[in-house]
Amino acid sequence: MFQSKKKFLYFGRFLLLGFISGVPYFWVAMTLPLCIANQTGHAQYFKKLSILFLPYVFKPCFAAVLHIVASFFGSRNFLKYTVLIAQACIVWCLYQSAQCTTPLQFEKLWAFGFIIACFGAIQDIVTEGYRIDVSKNQSFSAENLFGNQTGFRIAGLFVSSGALGIAHYGSWKLSGYVIIFGISIAMMMIALDSLPYKKSLVNKFDFFLYCATLKKELKDFFFWNRVPFWLLIHLFAYKVIDAFIRWMLPLFLYTQGYSNIELMYADKGVGWVSFLFGGFFAHKILKYISLKKTLFGWSLLQTAAYSTCVLQWYVGKHMGLIFLNALIHQMLSGAGNILIWVRISDYCRSSHTMMRYSIMSSCFTLDRLCVVWCASWIYGQTEPIVFFLVGIIFSFLSAGTFLYPRPEK
Repeated sequence: MFQSKKKFLYFGRFLLLGFISGVPYFWVAMTLPLCIANQTGHAQYFKKLSILFLPYVFKPCFAAVLHIVASFFGSRNFLKYTVLIAQACIVWCLYQSAQCTTPLQFEKLWAFGFIIACFGAIQDIVTEGYRIDVSKNQSFSAENLFGNQTGFRIAGLFVSSGALGIAHYGSWKLSGYVIIFGISIAMMMIALDSLPYKKSLVNKFDFFLYCATLKKELKDFFFWNRVPFWLLIHLFAYKVIDAFIRWMLPLFLYTQGYSNIELMYADKGVGWVSFLFGGFFAHKILKYISLKKTLFGWSLLQTAAYSTCVLQWYVGKHMGLIFLNALIHQMLSGAGNILIWVRISDYCRSSHTMMRYSIMSSCFTLDRLCVVWCASWIYGQTEPIVFFLVGIIFSFLSAGTFLYPRPEK
């Protein structure tokens, strides 16, 4: 009974932490582009919006600052105070950005978006470091990660579909206020939570030791027989499998005649629910099958599932088919998301968790930027059917990387 209650409390805590992490990320990734696209047709704005992901790439720098702050103050409530301060700054920027939506003031929106991304990256390092530290084994790690990712995706649904609906019936300014209201409630819940700290987060900071450790971590990435090297390969392979084709699907579906409301119901309705179901299934199956075998099996299933995109191209507009595609692909995406983050968490769990997590998260973001840029370029140079076939080939080749490294005899 005690263990069940403890697991429930941990799940709720990480769901809450996932929600507050998801709000700034999805605001930058979805809400801001939707707002700008709704009010202007100038494509050059979106080139500048891509820069807003850079703060997530610079997480190692933020991690160093957090180490200094933690060692200087040595507060028992370091985690709580850091998250609350970051959230307060995000709320202030969200309020200011809401004033710039009508009429549209792109430069100010971009500036506030950059600040939001910075504080979003900072709180990610602290909350993810905490989650990894308290997850003692792979099963517990998967359970905590599922709670975290559930909250993260709920935030995505709230910030994207919710904001789009409110803006449709009201205004973008009103949607901004609703987002602020939601994140303010989350802040109050965090303030009431004890959020026990980990001593490893507040050890005395030694700059030279930190630099030496960082140098060692980065050096390990370039040796093929070490764990970080293969982890980086797996991260890139995961992004190729998960994001290459799916990144271009909305544009492809628009060309087939689907409307905004049809895509919203399919992708944001069925898609988000099936994503959570896929994550739940993945965290359960890890109790019976090893992580390496599960990742390999997932990669093959995801590759095979992309054949439905070819079917979509052949059939044309069909609401039943688009709902089926959203169900299958988002479910597999949810499962893969849990699996790859368990893989990352297993590596990051150490005496310098925040550093390792910040490095891996930076690489993850860079992988995404590279993959989606290549996908955009290839899609623009070819026909959709050729793009899908190329994507399936890339996905199949990437799946093979999960067979390595082979266990030593």
